[in-house]
Amino acid sequence: MMSMIGHMIFGLIVGFVARWIFPGWTPHGLILTMLLGLAGAWLGGVLGRVLGLYNEGHPAGFFMAVVGALVLLFLYHLAVGSSGRAAIGPTPAEIQVGRTIALRSLSFLC
Repeated sequence: MMSMIGHMIFGLIVGFVARWIFPGWTPHGLILTMLLGLAGAWLGGVLGRVLGLYNEGHPAGFFMAVVGALVLLFLYHLAVGSSGRAAIGPTPAEIQVGRTIALRSLSFLC
């Protein structure tokens, strides 16, 4: 039980540090920040083993955990963009403008 709590606290600290380093605003709460830190630690461990910094079965250090979390934040911002929503599809304002233009063009036909 204490190991799980320790991992959660470690993930929260790593997530806070990564969000502090990464430029821009990220709309995450405490739970998502903790999950970011935990996933970043896992990714940092994988990257560390690929680069030969860690042996198999050894956990990632704090630095590589933050590097992994920064990589995840970068990928998140590539996928979502700075607006905090998925970058696929029009915004509600763009949909409204499109409807207005369509209605005006139909009124000319009548």
